[in-house]
Amino acid sequence: MTPVVGLWNRLFGPKDDAALVSDGTMMVLRRRQLAETFQRPADPCPADLPAEPCKRCGQPLSEVLITTGGPLGDPDLWRDFPVAVDGWGCAACGVFRYPRHVTPEHITKLVEEGAAHGRAGRFAEAELCFARITWDWPGFVPGHVNLAEATRERLHALADGKKAGPAAPADEALRRRLVDRVVSEYEAAIASFQQNPVPSFVFPVARAYLTLAEIAVERRAFERAERMAEACIALEGVDDEQAARARDLLRYVEERHDLIEQAAEVLMPFIHLSDRPGKPIESGHDRKRISDAADKLDQHLARAPESKRAAWLLAKAKVALRAPDAMDAWRRAHAAFPEDDAIARDFSQDLLRNDLVAEAHSVNLSIVRSHPADATLWCNLAVTALLTGDLDAADEHLRRSLALDPSDSIARIVQKRLATYRSGAPAPRTLRELERG
Repeated sequence: MTPVVGLWNRLFGPKDDAALVSDGTMMVLRRRQLAETFQRPADPCPADLPAEPCKRCGQPLSEVLITTGGPLGDPDLWRDFPVAVDGWGCAACGVFRYPRHVTPEHITKLVEEGAAHGRAGRFAEAELCFARITWDWPGFVPGHVNLAEATRERLHALADGKKAGPAAPADEALRRRLVDRVVSEYEAAIASFQQNPVPSFVFPVARAYLTLAEIAVERRAFERAERMAEACIALEGVDDEQAARARDLLRYVEERHDLIEQAAEVLMPFIHLSDRPGKPIESGHDRKRISDAADKLDQHLARAPESKRAAWLLAKAKVALRAPDAMDAWRRAHAAFPEDDAIARDFSQDLLRNDLVAEAHSVNLSIVRSHPADATLWCNLAVTALLTGDLDAADEHLRRSLALDPSDSIARIVQKRLATYRSGAPAPRTLRELERG
């Protein structure tokens, strides 16, 4: 193959230190217009390619790393145009030729160096090593996979920097570009492997398939996610853990777990939790969002009826909406998961808020049989026994609760009130009456 010849001076005229800097071993591009002219080679350079002099001054070209990265580079330019290729150059004239032949030993050294940078969290330095491999040895599977993963580390750093608030549109556009680059590198690794399926590359290629499936899920490209996960499973010699992860992704897609994630994001501020009340629904827009979230939970449960979290969230959403079928949603959840203490606890509380004392007592009686060491559940059972008028049973349940947790302040309060009822004070029949004291 004939190396690419880049005549920098055609773009910029005489040497401009702001556009190109060199320390003798590296020629660093610092102008976007110059970086844009560099294209990754299609094939590695053969070993017997003769050296040629500079076509401008006639002096021998120096062996250099041509790059937009490194300590002399512009970090933003490197982020957008990660050029890194071994070649020849004349810094005085701005002439470049690439690629240059690189030995397997040098590639191995770059892999090790990049991995060390990655372990230390230096994603830009790791990117430089792995980008150099993909330019020097295009199609080398570990190079493409490792470059993709170093760029993913850049994405994680970008996300961490935006935790304080939503990303600006420009940030989101940058994230999309970087994700597209990750996808491109993984796809290059897979394409190379398909042409030459080296057994030792199965593990990194499986990682590529899995990450592409995850990105497809994030982008709601579910058919592509299925294809990537199935291709991972079909790899001969695939690692058991990777195959299991691929099967999990297939199940995620089949059962549409994205729906519960979307619903939870909407619902959590509005639902009542043990440590805080839910946010009031003050607009028709919020009501519509919550109603749509409930519909998504219904869709997910139709595919995954064993999803306890979805059943719990759906009932909480119905309660927040004050829907007429809210208690029926709780009854379905409790019937499906009769031993789940979170469902039983919240179901009982909502039954009491609707003055369905006998049913709440039945739910609490059932759940303490499944969780006999839970002090709070015994206290809840004592409350419902009290409200049904069975003061002796309430006293016994409170003693069980306090034996398990002597510091439970609520159980102590109920115990004191129980003593007044035994002394002749009218016993409450509803939760509201009990709370009024």
